Amino acid sequence: MSLEQLRQFALKILTDHELAAICSSARAADADDQASIARDAGYEVYPADLVNCQGGALVENVDEDFFMKTTWWTLVEDIS
Repeated sequence: MSLEQLRQFALKILTDHELAAICSSARAADADDQASIARDAGYEVYPADLVNCQGGALVENVDEDFFMKTTWWTLVEDIS
């Protein structure tokens, strides 16, 4: 994955209210769910990309599961 793919996905979420609603719903709570949504939308993003991005700033670790922070896409650096 390129960091650029993750940035582009975050930008898409910012500009697409329907996608933002999906990504902020309970069905997309963890990194696996978010990566699946990204791939369905045409972006090459995998769970490890989300977990490792910016030193883990986009996720919260709970009992070995990685849950995405609410509106994580607003935390991605250099989206434009």
